[in-house]
Amino acid sequence: MTLPEMRVFRWRLYEIERYAKSFRHVLERFPASGIYGDDYGLRSLWDEFCFEAQEGPVSELEYAWDHTLDGFVQAIVERIPAHHQELLSWSIAQEQEHVPRQHQWHRFDVVK
Repeated sequence: MTLPEMRVFRWRLYEIERYAKSFRHVLERFPASGIYGDDYGLRSLWDEFCFEAQEGPVSELEYAWDHTLDGFVQAIVERIPAHHQELLSWSIAQEQEHVPRQHQWHRFDVVK
């Protein structure tokens, strides 16, 4: 890997962490849906997301989670400048070529 590529990868990690924090902040502001009941003390959509990541996945809720989260993710992605989107996409594609499938990035990895 060249020095410029390493810099892009480090920048990407910083950016993804920044966007993940933004995602978390947004989900923390939404009250819990109540889908898991009252037994767990889940107060926000973020709490429910963490619960699903740590205790799930609950197959019956997979579509609901995907459908719910897509809007939040799309709103964040739309705010990313186009040239950043291109560089992030290129960087991820480069990395995925060299990483075994079982180690590739998954949305719940941020929480676990």
